[in-house]
Amino acid sequence: MADKVQFARLPDGREVAYRVMSGATGPVILHTTAGPFPLDLLEEEPMYDRFLRTLGGSGRVVLFDKPGVGSSDPIDRDRDFHGQLAAAHVAILNALDVERAWLVGSLLSALARTIQAHPTRVLGAVLINPISVDQQELVLDSTIKRDRSSKARHMTPSRADDLAFVAWTQRASRLGVSRDEWAAVLSADRLANKRFEAEAGPIQDAPPVLLIRRRDSMSRVSVDFWTRIFPEADSVTIEGADSGVMALDAGLVAELAAGFISGEPVETSPHRRLVAVLFTDLVNSTPAAAASGDEVWRSTLDRYEATLQRTIQRHHGTVVKHTGDGALATFPSGTEAITAAVELRITTQDLGLEGRAGVHLGEVEQRDDDISGIGVNLAARVMGEAGPGEILVSSSVEQTTVGGRFRFDDRGTRSVKGIDRPWQLFAVEPR
Repeated sequence: MADKVQFARLPDGREVAYRVMSGATGPVILHTTAGPFPLDLLEEEPMYDRFLRTLGGSGRVVLFDKPGVGSSDPIDRDRDFHGQLAAAHVAILNALDVERAWLVGSLLSALARTIQAHPTRVLGAVLINPISVDQQELVLDSTIKRDRSSKARHMTPSRADDLAFVAWTQRASRLGVSRDEWAAVLSADRLANKRFEAEAGPIQDAPPVLLIRRRDSMSRVSVDFWTRIFPEADSVTIEGADSGVMALDAGLVAELAAGFISGEPVETSPHRRLVAVLFTDLVNSTPAAAASGDEVWRSTLDRYEATLQRTIQRHHGTVVKHTGDGALATFPSGTEAITAAVELRITTQDLGLEGRAGVHLGEVEQRDDDISGIGVNLAARVMGEAGPGEILVSSSVEQTTVGGRFRFDDRGTRSVKGIDRPWQLFAVEPR
């Protein structure tokens, strides 16, 4: 159970709001959020909640509202912004009566400033998707030109089509900071980044771990920059193109960070990734084939497979393989997988056939052109529970797409063969 919001006082008398999110034994873990979202709302976002709960297994996770955001006092526009964040870190540790803590987050220059200014207060750091200062400038420019919540969508492409996620970022940003104050925070961050680039030299204290997503081009090309700043830093690469914490692999990112903090690093494969897995199948196809004859049936199947291929590709999916009268495919989001499944249901019925589908959001192992793992097995089991014409999804899909264009009918908790715990399943219907 998370503690209530409390306040730590800075040397100049201003206050920052903070909250202890987990009571696990272990070190304090200060997590600094990058966006304009207040700490009171972070648990409402499923991927952020997963990130916090997973990270909380390795220590006392403490969130705080940056100066200018949420319940914290406004920034001091005449002082270095990163210095104010460093002061916030120290003030929270003092309020908790804790000498040292781990730092976890993606405000790289700000966290580096804290390590540089207060090395005796930092146990270590996990820097998520490190981007260099000049690339931080590009992100700030793109954020300023769009609306306040656009940074989350821009930095999290895997969820750009997740309507529930987009709606949450818009609401949370409105509640988190005023337009004028957010502009002041971005401007202060820009100036602090430039100052850091001009002044920063090698930092030997508290060498961090650089956690990099392989297909995030900004992070990948910035490794040299950050290893010059932290010459003793380790780096770990995982799959993905997102920069934000709230990506679909939030659990994996937190698991890796927790492993470094606990001293028991998680073994990862560079081919391990988080995707929406879709299984499709035709129902009662054998009687249909017998009734229509081989030649007509083959022609119908050819049209079905061509339609299936086009539909999956149109919604940014990849056909991994055909499975008899169906297919196994992956998608970057649950919304794309469901949209493709709904279209396939219509086109399959137009061909005089009856299909079914199952969708699960989970991690898979990429093996050449094939995939494997519990995520694949669970998607297959979910489809196996579906009746003719049904699209069933696991709770992981429902949680990340609720509030979007689909409505879900709760089918209850099922014991799924081969899986060690029951899963809640939902039937999908378009709005």
